[in-house]
Amino acid sequence: MSRRNATKGGRPSRSRESSQTSPEIRREAEPRTSAGFDGAPWRGRIGCLLIAAATIVAYSNSFSGEFIVDDTLSIVQNRAIRSLWPLTEYLVSSRPLVDYSLGINYALHGLEREGYHVVNLAIHILAACTLFALVRRTQALHANRISAAKGSHDRLPNVELRDTPVAPALIIALLWAVHPLQTQAVTYIIQRSESLMGLCYLLVLYCVARSATGPHAGLWRMGAITAGAAGMASKAVMVSAPIVALLYDRVFIASSFRELIRKRWSLHVGLAATWSVLAIFGVVGGIFAREQADPITVGFGTPGLTAWEYLRTQPEILIHYLRLSFIPVGQCIDYGWPVAGVGPRMVLCGALVAGLLLGSVRALKRRPWVGFIGVAFFLILAPTSSIVPIRDLAFEHRMYLPLAGVIVLVVLGIGALLHRIITPDIPRRLLAGGATLAAVLVLAALTYRRNALYGDVIALWRDNVARTPNHPRPHNALGFALLQSGGVPESISEFDEAIRLDPSYAGAWANLGVARLKQGDASAAVERMEKALALSPYEFDAELYYYLGSALFETGQFEPARERFGQALQMRPVYPEALCSLGNALRALGRLAEAEAALQASLRDAPNYAVAWANLGVVLSDLNRLDEAVRAYERALKSQVGSEPDPAFTAQVYVRLGRLQERMGRPDEARRNFAAALKIAPGDLEARKGMGLEGAGPSP
Repeated sequence: MSRRNATKGGRPSRSRESSQTSPEIRREAEPRTSAGFDGAPWRGRIGCLLIAAATIVAYSNSFSGEFIVDDTLSIVQNRAIRSLWPLTEYLVSSRPLVDYSLGINYALHGLEREGYHVVNLAIHILAACTLFALVRRTQALHANRISAAKGSHDRLPNVELRDTPVAPALIIALLWAVHPLQTQAVTYIIQRSESLMGLCYLLVLYCVARSATGPHAGLWRMGAITAGAAGMASKAVMVSAPIVALLYDRVFIASSFRELIRKRWSLHVGLAATWSVLAIFGVVGGIFAREQADPITVGFGTPGLTAWEYLRTQPEILIHYLRLSFIPVGQCIDYGWPVAGVGPRMVLCGALVAGLLLGSVRALKRRPWVGFIGVAFFLILAPTSSIVPIRDLAFEHRMYLPLAGVIVLVVLGIGALLHRIITPDIPRRLLAGGATLAAVLVLAALTYRRNALYGDVIALWRDNVARTPNHPRPHNALGFALLQSGGVPESISEFDEAIRLDPSYAGAWANLGVARLKQGDASAAVERMEKALALSPYEFDAELYYYLGSALFETGQFEPARERFGQALQMRPVYPEALCSLGNALRALGRLAEAEAALQASLRDAPNYAVAWANLGVVLSDLNRLDEAVRAYERALKSQVGSEPDPAFTAQVYVRLGRLQERMGRPDEARRNFAAALKIAPGDLEARKGMGLEGAGPSP
């Protein structure tokens, strides 16, 4: 036999005749490409439908979830998302893609929460389906690599998925999608940044796999780079994606780094180039910033937290994350995790985590797929769980993507164990199917129960306070929720407790001031809000200045009140309530023309703002423009139609209108308005006096 017709393994090579097979035979012999997600079209589609259905059921009660914590600043008070154009408004953000998606939500339905939750859930479902497809293709790549190592065929370029079992990938994706540890990244609206980044991360790996194993390699490479850039524009955790993609290529696709560079150098250079997105949007500079106008919460300039303190605390937190992966009970929004002290506990946790990391690195040689999952787990967590200080040491949403690695190891490990201990195929499949169904049902039920808390913000923070009673921030958040619902006395107790735990907590001082104002103690409100501003002058937005101005006005300090309303308007130019209050302060100072201008500006922004119309009527009356004042009062009354009116305010407007009509010599109209006021408030002294009645009447 000639050398040309032999191979190293002694297997015959394809003959010249077979290599010249007719086009018809060649097309039949080539593996069929998949439609939709990998493999036979119906397998992928049914798998995705099952994932979507299970996820929707688990999150079916999440759509009523409230805006909480950072949602307020990032959505409710974020003026940048009020318009989709110009795009430059979004480019100043470190997460422009997330902000633009919020802008689309706002353009479609304003601040109705359901739409934001629908988008979050859709992103999560897409991520779960991508994980399903990625695991299936990776299984096929791994099987292809093993077959090639045994010499049964040449490695690549096409990987056939028809013989790849669907069950492992489907189980992994289902468990990941309905796991309660994911709720913070899905139901907490602004954590869309985490889930969107996770989707982009998975798409990068999937596109890398497709670019090396099938047709249209160039398009798949462009897809990987595009997904990489989108992820970088969503959250900086994406920084490790180019490295993980390189490792994935080497472990599952390329036989050596030389082959990888020769065949796909442009792909990996393109992925590395996506790091520039982080620099463009200021993430890199922010990490090393030491001073800036806003409080530093991420980076080496984070006050009161060093890199060493952060690093030595993370092993204990990682162990907590892993515990929640297996036993998902005891979750909370805000841990307030304390910095770990130097001692045996720190050493023990550090040694355990270091052992897991070293074991993952060593496994890259002996069991590369296991090593890849372990190393990828640590690389994904590295930006938030290593040396870069973040004010919040622990947050559950950081496990959104790393949880997939944990589930992959558990599912495949249990599958391998069942193959060893149960030889018959049918009993093994029945046991695996029953266990999977039970696990999905339990996890989905826990997720459903966890989501129910997001629909009741007071219950959510009560639960958090019960788990972290010595952490001031949940007390402040619970107090704020109680204040919003009208529970002023109880809210004050929570704010007081937050301040007791942390006397320098500016946010609690500010909220306590607002609560005191609503309680009617304006002097105490001024004192506490001024304290908040002294502690953290750059922390607060226009709302605190508005409330402080209102408290100053109530205490008769009209000029300081005017200044505070002016500061609120500098921070938020479109603020009808502040403009209305500014008009009141200017009137109290005798500057009636300016007062009218401020009130007219308020009404341009909010044409049906009844209080502004009533206050404009007062100013116009002072200016002796009585007919205009009558029309302003009448507009104030009409503006309450279709909304729930404030009886005291309505009665006061009727009284003022009656007094004005008395002044204009219209006694019959005046009496009709006094009578209308008495129908609402029978004990109103002014209205009774206008009707010629003596003393206070019966209470309504």
